[in-house]
Amino acid sequence: MFTLLNRRETNACLSVAVAVAVAATAVGLVSCGSVTPSAMPAATSSPAATSSPAASEVRNTVATSPTGDRTISHPLGVVRIPASPGRIVALGEEFLLADLLDLGVKPVASTATNSDTFAGITEGQSTGITALSSTEPDLEKLIALAPDLLVVDVGIAELVGYDRLSEVAPTLAVDGRDWKQAYRDLGSAFGKEERAAARLAEYDTAVAKERSKLGAAPASLSIVTVYPGDSVAVWVDGPTNVPSVARDLGYLLSPSIAEVAPKNGRAYLSAEQLDLIAGERILLLQSSTVDGEDASLKAVQSKPGWKALPAITSGAVSIVDRLGYPGLAGRLRLVEALRFAS
Repeated sequence: MFTLLNRRETNACLSVAVAVAVAATAVGLVSCGSVTPSAMPAATSSPAATSSPAASEVRNTVATSPTGDRTISHPLGVVRIPASPGRIVALGEEFLLADLLDLGVKPVASTATNSDTFAGITEGQSTGITALSSTEPDLEKLIALAPDLLVVDVGIAELVGYDRLSEVAPTLAVDGRDWKQAYRDLGSAFGKEERAAARLAEYDTAVAKERSKLGAAPASLSIVTVYPGDSVAVWVDGPTNVPSVARDLGYLLSPSIAEVAPKNGRAYLSAEQLDLIAGERILLLQSSTVDGEDASLKAVQSKPGWKALPAITSGAVSIVDRLGYPGLAGRLRLVEALRFAS
């Protein structure tokens, strides 16, 4: 978390891997002389000592100077940003972009799950934000943006190297593994503490209200994604938005964490394991924007093992866009979207 020294105390996703490639290659271009020291912005960042503890164990701090500049100590280093940074680039896909926008911070560019659009973010919100392609990264464009601050998911920063990212621009790492704390961290980094607290309280209130409607024993729910290649995955825990919100609402997810070996809340099933999808209702998390995914879903739906599932035989199946609910704003929409399962 971030704390104010002078007052009070960031997916296993394919898109994350692409973002890493974008940043890593961009850093390679910088080291080859594409950006000279004189071209670097005035704000500064520095890597943490090599003896620093794991990112999840470090308390982050924010100190505000009389001029409004904010010096932030985070899990991977220290960064000084001006009171109103003008050219922010976000490397963390839509979940990070959505939270920045929700706090009133608009980057000039952000990585996107899709090549040229931001999933789950309205056109009005994204107007003027350059989408950095995931499938065909334009590395020259990334460097030409001349950012004065990178806001990066900590997983990307750890994989690429915080010190190397800092060669591109001062870099603020945000640990998205605890989404609420990540939102608070962004709020404190940009002087939006009150906004962050209010929005988190809004989410907690919405969850409590909806959970009271569901009662003590809501229906069990199996959350499933069929990926290209007929690959079936079940979601049994966060940090991904849909299973995380479902658990907050009190749904019993099937299979349980103990029945599978999830990584980042997700576990892949073989054809022989489809019977583990035993929830009274199935929620499919799919995206027609991913090539081959619709065809794979149809193929899996034709299999006898799938047709025999309890929720299939009873017709209790729903589908939502798994890319359509990024950030805190997306979680608030999900509270309403998951009413179907009551």
